[in-house]
Amino acid sequence: MALNPMLRRPRGGHWRGGVALALALALGGTAAAAVSSELRLQGLTFVSSAGDHNELVLRAERSVLPPSGERVELEGVHARLGSLAPGGASGGGLELRCARGVFDLESRNFSASGAVRGAISDGRRFETERLRYHASEGRVTGDARVFVVEPGGRFEGSSFEYLLREDDFQLRDARLLPHEPLQVGR
Repeated sequence: MALNPMLRRPRGGHWRGGVALALALALGGTAAAAVSSELRLQGLTFVSSAGDHNELVLRAERSVLPPSGERVELEGVHARLGSLAPGGASGGGLELRCARGVFDLESRNFSASGAVRGAISDGRRFETERLRYHASEGRVTGDARVFVVEPGGRFEGSSFEYLLREDDFQLRDARLLPHEPLQVGR
């Protein structure tokens, strides 16, 4: 049986208790049972909101919530951040798919890894091996080699930083590439 609970962080509240209770109810158990053992779920959606706007929408094919309830491990991830999240605020946005991710329920930070591919709200596409969303700063960073395709050409950089609220993407140590398909694992 595949579950697809949608979890929202209550305004002024905390994720941890709400997640454990929502998961326990979805599974037909008690909140105490939910936090005493690891939970493995399929088809899970997380929504992180700020005021009336969604900051981050995470969908995972599979997820694991450890007993501590602080971080959720995700597999087969599709994420939308900023203006690309349904109900998102204006400004920049980013959408990505990756093999694995980790979502910190307290800080709302998100790490993506494993063939991370996505697009920025202005249409630029990117590929990298890992990136991190810093929720409190509205910032996405990547410290691994990154490939970017934009109207001006194909570029490779050593890392990047993307400020969602300002819609400002910065590619570090960029070099123009000859016209060829993108390949993260080269």
